[in-house]
Amino acid sequence: MRIRVEHEPLAQSIAVLADTAQQIRALLEDLDSEATELKHLWTGHAQDAYSRAHREWSECADGMQTALTSAATAAARAQARTREAEAHVAGLWS
Repeated sequence: MRIRVEHEPLAQSIAVLADTAQQIRALLEDLDSEATELKHLWTGHAQDAYSRAHREWSECADGMQTALTSAATAAARAQARTREAEAHVAGLWS
């Protein structure tokens, strides 16, 4: 039996997961920055609606960032364990 692990695609996936969370956060910060310039023009329901939407997307972005960071960490840990197992098995056959 032969088990083979391709480490490079996993490493790329780890990098993409980590980068995606940061890109999404940056886009939301840009949106918030643009909206901040307009907020003083809004009154009543518009201000309330924006505040609610901002709170919701901030909570979702935080949750997504946490999930993506956890996924990237788990993938990195899995990759490290796989490399350790490969080294151990190689040592058994040396």
